Amino acid sequence: MKLTFLGTRGYIEPTTRRHRHFTSLLIGYKGGRVMIDAGKGWERRWHRVNPDAIVITHPHPDHAFALKHGAPPCPVYATPEAWERMADFAVPQELRRELAPRESVTIAGIGFEPFPVIDGRGRQSAGIGIVSPAMPPQLRLPKWPTLTLEREFEGRVCGIDEVGYAPIAGPVVAAAVILPAGAKPRDLRGLTDSKLLAAAEREHYAERVRRVAVVATGSASVEEIDTLNIYHANLLAMQRAVNALSTLPDAALVDGRAAPSLSCPVKTVVKGDRRSLSIACASVIAKVTRDRMMRELAAEFPGYGWETNVGYGTDEHYLGLLRRGPTVHHRRSFAPLTTLFAADGPGLARFRFEPVAGMPGPDGIKLLHLRRDLYAVFDTDGRHLGQVKNLRGGWTFQSVGYGNDGAPVLGTGPCAACHGQRLQTPEARLLASLFAATLS
Repeated sequence: MKLTFLGTRGYIEPTTRRHRHFTSLLIGYKGGRVMIDAGKGWERRWHRVNPDAIVITHPHPDHAFALKHGAPPCPVYATPEAWERMADFAVPQELRRELAPRESVTIAGIGFEPFPVIDGRGRQSAGIGIVSPAMPPQLRLPKWPTLTLEREFEGRVCGIDEVGYAPIAGPVVAAAVILPAGAKPRDLRGLTDSKLLAAAEREHYAERVRRVAVVATGSASVEEIDTLNIYHANLLAMQRAVNALSTLPDAALVDGRAAPSLSCPVKTVVKGDRRSLSIACASVIAKVTRDRMMRELAAEFPGYGWETNVGYGTDEHYLGLLRRGPTVHHRRSFAPLTTLFAADGPGLARFRFEPVAGMPGPDGIKLLHLRRDLYAVFDTDGRHLGQVKNLRGGWTFQSVGYGNDGAPVLGTGPCAACHGQRLQTPEARLLASLFAATLS
């Protein structure tokens, strides 16, 4: 039986009460199971567990949608005060259980303290617990990738990884690497998953990998991504990388859970770029190759920030899309291109990105939804004033001005006095009230 505390600010170890700053949330119910995002930074693990009980030590608004959209499949324990705050949650009366305030309780052999947990910074943590025998064990990762998995096979073993699954522009690139037999090459000491290395370190190790290993890359174009979908285009890029090797492998190790169709045995490895040295090498080669491609495209298509964001959906990239429209290298099957540039889209031609003289009036403010945490702000004449962004759990207005060269500059413009001001929600009326109070 294992307990996991989940909340908007972190993970509470049930025995030591130590606070871990994870981004961990109860996502909701699906198919009679609880869906949990137990991620940490870029490591995201989606769990679906069938719990014996749910314990809420301190309710939080971010838990509301999970409990409102679908009845929980098990008893839910909370204090009377918590039940008052959660009156509209979709928890059937027969599944509600009361905890006496400030009294410990044992549920399925796990001891709970039904009062808010204070973290190391003195902040109150929104605690929610899942009691379940089905919680998957945490995967223990080695400090550095090893050759343990490679040695499970006879002959030449190829490591495969891809880069470019999530960007809204550019191809998906895969790399295949066959390391020499024997001990770990001395030149590759310190090499690990490309996401944990700085750009200069990736370039450094990429050259070393090419010196000691058999290396090949493959890619799938934007057209193939839009036609096949990103999942199948990703597998196609992996196949092309393996087929491009000068020596074909006897077995392949692939990062993740998707296995391409190859002529040799294939083993998928979750978090393979942290566990397998050949996969880690492939992740570095793929990342360096794709980043170079996107930097070359940035010179041909300026204004999207590809030299730094390499096609990912950053604020600068979204603003470039609004100002310049999509290029032939944008993935039309990806959001927000599917909505912004659809036939029934918002009509971007009416928006203007130019210097604004004078103070904008509070009337006619429009918000354009770009991303879950990002809205563009325009005045009644369609002139761009800035953006509303969710920063550290709160909505913030960021002013954007334009110089004579037409380049956007954050923190300037007619609404610069409102830059950094917080909003309760991203609504035009609240923004209009902020402008009226601050700019008048």
